[in-house]
Amino acid sequence: MEFIEIELANGELGTEFTCWETFAGVLAPVVKATYGSTLVERFGDYQRDVKAYLESQSSSPSPPPNPPTSKSEPENPVNGST
Repeated sequence: MEFIEIELANGELGTEFTCWETFAGVLAPVVKATYGSTLVERFGDYQRDVKAYLESQSSSPSPPPNPPTSKSEPENPVNGST
């Protein structure tokens, strides 16, 4: 997976996203012949979903981060008590 910052035609900055998978070995040609077109479609779905998610995040304001909580004693990981 690769994210590259690019300048768009309108002068704004954008991101180019590239995703790939490499198959090797004796059965690679069989996998490509059997599932190749399905894999291409699913990777396309993945890229569209990532794009939609990131664009929805950039268009909505981010919520403020939650303030850290302080405890006088750390929780006991064995039984959850302090």
